[in-house]
Amino acid sequence: RIDLIVRVDEKVYVIEFKVITGERGNALEELKRKGYEEKYRGMAQEVYLVGIEFDAEERNIKTFEWERVIVK
Repeated sequence: RIDLIVRVDEKVYVIEFKVITGERGNALEELKRKGYEEKYRGMAQEVYLVGIEFDAEERNIKTFEWERVIVK
């Protein structure tokens, strides 16, 4: 299930949040593996996959990654 979708004009942002302990997680990889951008093919010219990981111990953002996918 997608955590957050933001639509702005011809762009869609698909955002995955993860809470991790220790090593880096895989929020962006999970979005890519599950092919969530396909759902927005034809609805937007660009889709941005955004993975945000929060460190459970530090209570702060540990990793922020994004990738642009053109889905015309």
